[in-house]
Amino acid sequence: MKSLLLALVPLLALPAIVNAQTLEVVGIQLIQKTLGSEDSEKIVPFNTFKSGLEIAIGIQPQDGTIIDMGNDESILTKFSDDKGTNLIVEEFGRRGFGGFPKISKDGKAGMLSLTTSRVPAAGASEVQAAGFLFITTASSKKIEKTALLDFKKGTVFKVGKISFTMTKAAVDTDETEVELETNNDLKELAGLRFIGGNGEVLPSDRQGFSSMGFSGSRTMTIDYSVKGVHPKVIIEAEIWQDAKEVKIPFDLTVKLPVATLK
Repeated sequence: MKSLLLALVPLLALPAIVNAQTLEVVGIQLIQKTLGSEDSEKIVPFNTFKSGLEIAIGIQPQDGTIIDMGNDESILTKFSDDKGTNLIVEEFGRRGFGGFPKISKDGKAGMLSLTTSRVPAAGASEVQAAGFLFITTASSKKIEKTALLDFKKGTVFKVGKISFTMTKAAVDTDETEVELETNNDLKELAGLRFIGGNGEVLPSDRQGFSSMGFSGSRTMTIDYSVKGVHPKVIIEAEIWQDAKEVKIPFDLTVKLPVATLK
């Protein structure tokens, strides 16, 4: 029996109100197989890189704003099909959760994925998944700012409880490329602004973010492009004040969009 390998389903399970959160399955992708014998020659459907199953879960808090999706803390206790196949696989240091959770710009919705490189058994028509999701929400912010700082590499400063080192402040024509590094948790940081010596807010764009962990420690880097060349700046931060971690239990039965190939 032949069937489509991908389907996006807008509603696969009824939303459940759990701990004042709305949780629902919003999509599913099933890749049954790749073609070709060598990794460099494999033909993979839909620009993915492997076979397997991915289920997207949406979360909408009834109160507050999502400021972090705790993929590393979330726990998957069950992920199997109706034929009894265990679909839990540990990949890239994660046990059943995708690596790129998303938060809407207004923080009113979040999305993460359950993933596995195992394909449900032949003839399977549904999968069950259970566990606990962790998100961090907040509702109020406070402005913290530094004194006037040297706008140069090596400057160390603190806003709120977050300590930064300016590891780059390089002039490129009419802008300054800035790199800020910290070992502190950034989930409570809502945003940063650069203020010139005369008090004006300098136009700036966040260019990127990276995070690297080793032996239990983690270093995070934020990159900005700041308009103009400035010897000194004030750095102003919006800090969430009432952040709280919310544990959301889930127990879902999800219909596969098509029966697996026989």
